[in-house]
Amino acid sequence: MTYTFSARASQRAVWSALFFGLCLLGGGLLSAQDDAAPKRKVARGRLPAFYAQVVAPEQKEQIYAVQKEYLPRIKELRAQLVALQSERDAKCRALLTLEQQKKVDELMAAAKAAREAADATTKAPAAAPALSVPAKNPLAKPGGND
Repeated sequence: MTYTFSARASQRAVWSALFFGLCLLGGGLLSAQDDAAPKRKVARGRLPAFYAQVVAPEQKEQIYAVQKEYLPRIKELRAQLVALQSERDAKCRALLTLEQQKKVDELMAAAKAAREAADATTKAPAAAPALSVPAKNPLAKPGGND
């Protein structure tokens, strides 16, 4: 048996092989670029306002060390503050009647809905303006009435 390929089928096979080879080559180049990309450094801290303009690099490192030293204590105090505020809010709520508590809950829900609506309008993309000029008929005769 002999198989014959038409010139068109041969050309298609060549182009397919070429495309497949380019895809493999491109994928290899992309992965090589990923490996060569430098890794991001872990954030060390944040300098206080205006310090970056006046401190030396070694002073930056010392400031970061001080910030790291105080971080656990600050986190603990923030957690205590949140607990204390919750306790305070619960005591204040306990002073309200059931009707007052219900009204406060409704007001809070309305405020939350208003915030979410405002967030939705600021995050939503702007609508495309409507076209005020009607599109011309492409089949119309030049110089004729549309």
